[in-house]
Amino acid sequence: MRIKDLRRFPVTVFILMFLLYPFAVYAADPVETILDNRTSFRWSRDYLAWVVHYPEDIVGPWVMATTEGAGDPTGKIADSFRKSLRMGESTPVLLSLHCYRDKVVELNPLSDRLFLRNSEGEELSATSYESIFDTPMTGLVQGLVFFPRVEGPFEIVLETDRERELVFTFPEDRKNILREELTKKLERKYDAEAVVNAHKREMLLEKTRKEAVADARKKWDEERQVLMKRMEKISAQKDMLRSRLDKSLAELARRNRPVIEKVESGIPGIEKADKKEKVKNPPGFGHDQVIDLFMMAWQKGDIKEMAGFLSPAFRKELGNSDGLKKYLKDKALPDQLPSDAKLKAEEGADRARIIFAQKLLIVRTLRSADIEISRLQNGWYITALE
Repeated sequence: MRIKDLRRFPVTVFILMFLLYPFAVYAADPVETILDNRTSFRWSRDYLAWVVHYPEDIVGPWVMATTEGAGDPTGKIADSFRKSLRMGESTPVLLSLHCYRDKVVELNPLSDRLFLRNSEGEELSATSYESIFDTPMTGLVQGLVFFPRVEGPFEIVLETDRERELVFTFPEDRKNILREELTKKLERKYDAEAVVNAHKREMLLEKTRKEAVADARKKWDEERQVLMKRMEKISAQKDMLRSRLDKSLAELARRNRPVIEKVESGIPGIEKADKKEKVKNPPGFGHDQVIDLFMMAWQKGDIKEMAGFLSPAFRKELGNSDGLKKYLKDKALPDQLPSDAKLKAEEGADRARIIFAQKLLIVRTLRSADIEISRLQNGWYITALE
């Protein structure tokens, strides 16, 4: 009997609908639940590795979380998110390695070690990935990897130095496989038994499903607890390193910055300062120095210092001292750049680009901000930020 013949039996249809129901509501899940179902990790002797797959249905919840529920009327935020992850043309994953031993980890070239295995057993190499994986690695290393676009369940395979495969399978795919196996088992039972035993088979199938789901959930919870403990240690180490870096950058800026009396801007909403006050961001800096100091202030999250490098017309457009913070929010730009943000600019050019990685939970996307700089009567200023 083929599966379509089961339509003759209302009880069977009810059972199949019940099995399918939990998998039909994922679209309404929050970002955390989607990531739970698309995250997998494995242990190696020298490092902990985990993979996060970003499916299409994460876009809506991610936009709502990013905008704090305000939504995306123009669709620009969602389009930018899809573009940064190359959705529609690739299968994007985030690969993370935590090298926890005092030993350098080398996977060069990653293209020969990492591949995607689809449901038909075909192995697909990555189309592109971040170059940091082809360098000697220590500590926490993360980067985006793009594979050809595939439909249906798949797994990621990483080959280690000891000819061992680390196979990453996702909880959602394991549930789908379990559901298919249970459906086939149900079909075989109906082929062998009479319709009068339908109720008995229904009870047996339900018990089997509950036990299988409970076992899978228990195993995942145990693996997740281990991962969370590791993540807490990694987060503590990262915060300590970031604090040290901020102090070093602040001290370097203090030593290189000349002491100049602050000039009253005359812009409404900006407080007047004592003429003897030493200012962090006076006019008169050179072209490249203005860009570097503006980026350094942004990495510290110092909105007032950032505003000091804006042209008088730009500051007047913002309206008051809090205008820059609102402007960044409207442009979906962060209040504080990550410390590893990179600057791309040609010497003397009137535009520069800052490239940074924006993170939400463990979602990592590459973003950029364009800066326009112009020379006015008393120095160089930032005249636009997009």
